[in-house]
Amino acid sequence: MENIDSKYYTKYLKYKNKYLNFKNILEGGKANDAKPSVTPVVKPVEVKQTERCLGDKKIKTFESLRIKAKDLYDNYNGCEKIEDLKILKKKADGAKIDHVELLKLGMSLKKIRDAGFILNIRKIKEAGFTLNQLGFFNLLKYGVTVRDMKNAGYTLEDFKNEEEKEPKKKLSILLGAAFPKDKMKNAGLYVPVKFDITKLKFYNDKHKTKFGYDLETFKQAGYLNDTLKKAGFEL
Repeated sequence: MENIDSKYYTKYLKYKNKYLNFKNILEGGKANDAKPSVTPVVKPVEVKQTERCLGDKKIKTFESLRIKAKDLYDNYNGCEKIEDLKILKKKADGAKIDHVELLKLGMSLKKIRDAGFILNIRKIKEAGFTLNQLGFFNLLKYGVTVRDMKNAGYTLEDFKNEEEKEPKKKLSILLGAAFPKDKMKNAGLYVPVKFDITKLKFYNDKHKTKFGYDLETFKQAGYLNDTLKKAGFEL
């Protein structure tokens, strides 16, 4: 049976091109127009490597005995649980690895904060990160105030892109924690006509639902306690 199958297959290969030429002529083409069939090349599917979460296991290093930032990133960027990220922080402290090095490798601000690192916005700015990359409201949420951003070297020009992401009124009122109203206007930022930092509680009471204002938001922006007290907040 195998010999018979082999015989017919050999004949198929011998007469295949003649058959295709004849078929093409019948359909109105030329003999040479017939193209032999081509077996498609199937590319192997690339399987993306799952990000690791090593936990309290020992990191295996190959180049040297000293743990590097890349070792931590490779072994902990897949972690979601805070207890695992705390182990990352402990190992980073032991190896004297700064959180900015992990940020450069692509670890998120959230994971870095969940691990227990205190964000040093000055170092982050010196590393070349823009507010657009970091997310203005992410920084506020993770303990960096507008005043901290200003002291790190971010200017009003750096905040302009944020107007496209958040309500202009909300942004300008939060920036008021560190920047004078006239300078915001000169930089081309929107400033409410009746903007006055002593009226923060008014903005809170009127726009809390719409813009998410509350006492904590103003504190995150960097408003001083004396200013908040004068505005009518009870601290």
